[in-house]
Amino acid sequence: MLNFLPTVLYLGLGMAYEVYLRRKDEDLSLDAYLEMFSKRKNCRVEGQQVIYENADTGVGFYYDFLNEGAKDASEVRPDGIYRIVLRVEYCQPAFFFVEALHEIYDLVQHEDFYVYDPQINESSGGEAFSDKKLFLSWRECNLDAVNEYMLSLGAEMDDVPMMPFEALKRMWEWNYAIRRLRDMLDQKIRIPTIQAINFADEDLTAVVWKDGGPIAIPYVDIIVFARSISGGDEYDFCAVDYEDVKPLIDKYSEKNFANAFVLSYDIVPEEISDFIKDLDSDIEFIPMDMCDILEYEVAETALFPDAASSAR
Repeated sequence: MLNFLPTVLYLGLGMAYEVYLRRKDEDLSLDAYLEMFSKRKNCRVEGQQVIYENADTGVGFYYDFLNEGAKDASEVRPDGIYRIVLRVEYCQPAFFFVEALHEIYDLVQHEDFYVYDPQINESSGGEAFSDKKLFLSWRECNLDAVNEYMLSLGAEMDDVPMMPFEALKRMWEWNYAIRRLRDMLDQKIRIPTIQAINFADEDLTAVVWKDGGPIAIPYVDIIVFARSISGGDEYDFCAVDYEDVKPLIDKYSEKNFANAFVLSYDIVPEEISDFIKDLDSDIEFIPMDMCDILEYEVAETALFPDAASSAR
């Protein structure tokens, strides 16, 4: 199973990368397809379409069912009829496709599905299935899409949210594993998702720390303190550079867990409470959707391919 991200993430926009699916020994009906996919984690049904949405990672893609009466060349192959097509749009962080590959791999290994990739005109299943080959194909298609997108922007290119590869990779790996991590720690310890925000005209990673309570804090650029107002459900927010909070994190963390610092206590230490209380309120940061972010290295490769080749 693909368990890595490459040295460079490739991103794209507009159209979608398509992967066709069929059951090994069964031509799935619409009802059987809907019943099977409605039970899958993070999936919901809308008509003949199944939407995959992971609230933790921000990843989304969708499956379409091809009409049973149709005999389109794209779905009819010598080895069978591919009734289902999975579509992942371009111009999104490559972990969108990596997460889709996790789902495809599960369907191949546990539900006896076969895969046809029209971009490379290959079908496979079982042990012959290569998620790495699909990823490499996605990467090349995505790079072409990014090139067209970036050139179309012209002077507006500077307005596109961008983040470096390592930040995107770290963010997705933490968020993708977060449900499992929550099962491994005491329930009183909050394990926040890593979010992308724009703060002081920079695109950065952040976690929210509510009222200094028990928490597991991974490395991020910004700690957003949420201070409850009069003990209610309303908060004001203060964004602080991670390095400015690190002395408190180092002092009160009891262990390192999954590359995060765990702060566990029954009562918030007075030093942490005073630190939060004395912060100036600052709500001038903007949460960003993961699907809107490009990766620095990809944009550079798309715009200056000769320079990128010589650098390698």
